[in-house]
Amino acid sequence: HIPAGRLGTVREVAAAVVFLLTPAARFITGTVLRVDGGEPLLGSAAGALWRRQVRWRPFPAYE
Repeated sequence: HIPAGRLGTVREVAAAVVFLLTPAARFITGTVLRVDGGEPLLGSAAGALWRRQVRWRPFPAYE
């Protein structure tokens, strides 16, 4: 299963951006912060099952 169990919202992604703009994130450098809720798993067998359950269709440019 996808760890988050759903796609992220705009607010959730924005919250990560806001965090990176705060002093609390000042020591974070040279890294990629993935805010994806487990989206890379969409290419896995669990992702294939999830796509069937939600009738997910990729953007035509990615087919």
